[in-house]
Amino acid sequence: GGAERVVLNIAKRLDRRRYSVYVVTLYDAQQTVEMPPEVEHLRLQDAIKTITPPWNGTEFGPILKVVSDAVLGALATSGDERIRAAAPIASAKIEDICNPKSLEEVPLPAVEAIAPSAFAIESAEILIGKITEIAQHGAALHKLLHSIPGKPIVISVMEQPAVITWANALGGGLPFIATIHTVESAYFPIMHPDPFTRHLEARLLTAACNGAEKVTVPTLGCGEDLTEHFNVEQAKIEAHPNPVNCAGVRRQSWAEPERVFRTHGKFVFIHIGRLSAEKNHDLLIDACAHLANERDDFHVLCVGSG
Repeated sequence: GGAERVVLNIAKRLDRRRYSVYVVTLYDAQQTVEMPPEVEHLRLQDAIKTITPPWNGTEFGPILKVVSDAVLGALATSGDERIRAAAPIASAKIEDICNPKSLEEVPLPAVEAIAPSAFAIESAEILIGKITEIAQHGAALHKLLHSIPGKPIVISVMEQPAVITWANALGGGLPFIATIHTVESAYFPIMHPDPFTRHLEARLLTAACNGAEKVTVPTLGCGEDLTEHFNVEQAKIEAHPNPVNCAGVRRQSWAEPERVFRTHGKFVFIHIGRLSAEKNHDLLIDACAHLANERDDFHVLCVGSG
């Protein structure tokens, strides 16, 4: 996809006299892009295996606390009922994880104390799990980056890596550039159908983008979407279109086609892109349905795998 091509383009074109290139992958999925042989591939999952609970008494306890404070701070102005119910419980639980108290130090509960509802506890567990996950990934990235000579320039690609890189920066890590490659307000309901998770992830993306040095997007529309729907500072956003190999397109235009589609004199709309939810083929189909009510002198071709 576009994000992989951007990584490949950066990796290929950086001046090797000035830069060494490392690619850090979040998951162990099979690589879909062939990187140049001199590009070192680091796996975040390998570093995560060395960072496990208990957090107290280790160097990662402070990172968990910093990330927790930042995440809960990002949620402080939320109007979501579940967030408001969960945040105090999550804060107290993480404080206890980072600084466990002895039995003598634990205060007796107030007589009038009201036990939190099952609704609040369930929401708090989701929130604690998310904060812990971000802190673990951020700490793992911190370890990987410190294994690289010099002072790396960090570029995160897509939403979750932006949040993880932000967590690394919070823990005293390096500043970073976040690259976002889609219209997030359209894609978020598909990625996060649960409203609570969607609201939480949106707040995290906002915090990560505003914590970056710059946020790059492929189109002005993507940038406007981040500003309008995610409150990302407009001054941080720069639009850089995805690279297109024009020379390659011209060469292949002379090749013998595998299949000939007869248009019978009708206009042809061609959509090129893999068949996956974020490409929003539904919008294309709806638009064509409206157009078909007015005229029938067109064809629509969708070209892509999936």
